[in-house]
Amino acid sequence: MTACNEGQSPLGSLFGRGSAQPLRVGINAAYAPFESLDARGEPVGFDVDLMRLLASHMGRELVFVNLPWRRLLQSLAQRRLDVVISAVAVTPARMRNFLFTTPYYRERQGLLRAQALAALPVQQIRRIGVLEYSRADDHLARLGVEPQQIKAYPDAALMQAAYRAGEVDALFGDEHVLRVLHVEAADKLSFDSAFGLDEYAIVLPMGAEDLQAQLNRSLQVFERSGALAALVRQLDM
Repeated sequence: MTACNEGQSPLGSLFGRGSAQPLRVGINAAYAPFESLDARGEPVGFDVDLMRLLASHMGRELVFVNLPWRRLLQSLAQRRLDVVISAVAVTPARMRNFLFTTPYYRERQGLLRAQALAALPVQQIRRIGVLEYSRADDHLARLGVEPQQIKAYPDAALMQAAYRAGEVDALFGDEHVLRVLHVEAADKLSFDSAFGLDEYAIVLPMGAEDLQAQLNRSLQVFERSGALAALVRQLDM
């Protein structure tokens, strides 16, 4: 099981292959702790471990394809990937264009800001950084935050760098991603149940119902056995 960038992967030669061929799994390996690359350039993280577990149960090999977040679903729609697993939240808009497995994780949405802004309502924070193409805009709009207060970044690393540089006053998004910066910067990480939850699932192109059913069966096996809960406990350490 390997990781590769799209330019290094002979995707064209894999079209039309049989079920014995490796699954092409799209990830954005800039989103620790869900997916990132280790010192050897190999994919690691919660989603990676889960996909390997599922593939082993299904008797399939994997090829991880590392792409920018904004290109993952586009590549899936073009059948350049078989599945995407990259902390993708299930939304009504996405469900109109893609298939999803049953959710495998529920992620709290959080707000990270400096101690000096801890008492300020989120609606009054002037500049809030979010990850583009995420559900952050929807959550913030529901909370009464105006679009001009929101600045989107193409990946988590750039979003975190913008916060360090003072380009934004706060970050809003997935709890685990914000924890990385919280530990490093020793700022106040505040969460509120009103921010809501995102449900993560594996994404497939339309027409891949057979593969969807296989993945759901494997997820059910690991949920019943406790293996999925064990992975979640490791993520929450």
